Amino acid sequence: MYSVTVPQPKLHNGLKCYELLSIPCLSTVSLNQREKLLYPEECTNFVIDAVVGSWKHPNELQFNSWSWKAPAVVDRAKYDSEYFHNEPGRLDLSHDTADLLRTLGDQVDTLINYSEPVVMYSVNKARVFNEKSNLAEMLL
Repeated sequence: MYSVTVPQPKLHNGLKCYELLSIPCLSTVSLNQREKLLYPEECTNFVIDAVVGSWKHPNELQFNSWSWKAPAVVDRAKYDSEYFHNEPGRLDLSHDTADLLRTLGDQVDTLINYSEPVVMYSVNKARVFNEKSNLAEMLL
C-alpha cells in the first residue's frame, strides 16, 4: 500500500484543524452590483482545512481565504454584476493541480479512516489488488 502524510493538527477550542492545502491566490468578494473586495494575491492564501470534532458537524472541510493586508474596493465588470459570489481562491487548471487534489483526497481518506474496496484476483495464486494497483501488477 502507499503512505499518506497528514499534517499535525492545530487545536482551537477543542477542535483539531488540519491544514491540507495552502497556496497563494487572488480572492474576491462581491459587495454590490458595481463593487467588489479584491484581496492582494501576494499576501493572500487559499486554504482547505479539515476540522475534526466540531459540535455542529463532526467532520468538515472548510474552504477559506486569509490575507495579511486589507482588501481594496474595486469596480466589478459590467457583465459580472448579475451574480454575487465569494471567490476564495483560484487554482490553475493543470496536471499539478490535479496532483494537489489527489493528495488532498488521500489525506481526507486517511483522516476519516476510509479503506478502499479490495478486489480479489486469482488465476494461479491468490493476489489482492485495489484501485491503486496498476495494470502491470495485475498481469504479472
